[in-house]
Amino acid sequence: PLSHVSFCGPRLVIVTAGEDGFMRVSQAGSGDEVFLEMAGLTGQASSRDGRVLGAVDAAGRLLLWDKLDAVGVEAMGGIVGAKFESWDIDFAPESGTLLMASAENLLLKDGRDTIMGLYRAPQLKGGAAFMPGAGLVVAVDNAAVWALNASALGTAPALSQALVVEGDPAWLPRRFCFGADGTIAVESADNRYGIAHWPLLSDVREFKGRRASALPGPGGGPGGSGMLAVSPDGARVSGGFPDAGPAVIWSATEGTVVKELPEPGVVHFSPDGRWFLLGSDTRWRLFDAKSWREVWTLPRLGSERQLGTAAFAADGATVLLDTAPLRLSLLETGTSRVMANFTLPQSAACTSVRYDSAAGRLYAGTRSNSVWRWDLKELRQALKAEGIEPGF
Repeated sequence: PLSHVSFCGPRLVIVTAGEDGFMRVSQAGSGDEVFLEMAGLTGQASSRDGRVLGAVDAAGRLLLWDKLDAVGVEAMGGIVGAKFESWDIDFAPESGTLLMASAENLLLKDGRDTIMGLYRAPQLKGGAAFMPGAGLVVAVDNAAVWALNASALGTAPALSQALVVEGDPAWLPRRFCFGADGTIAVESADNRYGIAHWPLLSDVREFKGRRASALPGPGGGPGGSGMLAVSPDGARVSGGFPDAGPAVIWSATEGTVVKELPEPGVVHFSPDGRWFLLGSDTRWRLFDAKSWREVWTLPRLGSERQLGTAAFAADGATVLLDTAPLRLSLLETGTSRVMANFTLPQSAACTSVRYDSAAGRLYAGTRSNSVWRWDLKELRQALKAEGIEPGF
């Protein structure tokens, strides 16, 4: 709910402040948001030319901003079909290729936003991921796991394997997540959890003690919904949303529950194996993945009914996650220190994120026809030009 709205001069910039205390600045007509600041702002005004914005914070201080144009962020447009829901994304660090997956569509783009491959199939459910180090794009439909040659996307699938186990009932895939050495954690259409090893998908070991919920969401991949997570060594698997009770950790070899977490939520292991991240409707929790000691808790403001999104840097030292609607925060993992906040330029929910820490780029898939990319190098240069030393 909005508390008030104002216009900023001839640029037709609309300033709105909601009851949540967040201020948003939007280009009239386009809806593109060019600014989102911290909570606790109680009033705002703008200059007649729309170049300077002022606000009062909870402590009674006057804050001023100028040059509201977005810097260092660009949209990577998609191609959508009739069943489009949102972009679920993954990233191949070896090639710098971005995978954009939605219902009916698989799209590959390079760092220049050039389409490298497009595959369209009505049966695709919207979840896809790169198989680590194999040059394959893996996706699911209602009856099979598809593996496509990433260098020839758009042609007939190079390989198709049905995820079916002898006996009754058979395994039909719904979601998956890759770990190391071809380990693949899966959820079945009838709410079972299990683990297999690519490409021997006919041999699935079922996990005991929990069944998966029927919660809708993207089909798979580490850049997706976080329904499943596999530790870097492949020894542990986490399910974030069982049909009852909190998120859990299984032993991958025994198939038994070895740890119950405090609550359900999206789940992520850091690439270095040191950290485990749990994101519920209202908070993020970081755990030491060996001792299971809780290291910190961070609120998720106003994010009920929207699954959390997060991604670790390759070395696990930093993590990107959503801390408020339309805002991503880059944190120092061990301390939860916020290094930078990134506003989604459109009022569309973020559904998946990826963090290319080597190239200094952040990606956010949304429910709009765009994936947003931030270039940290360009942002640092822009801040230094204004005499501001970047904190990231």
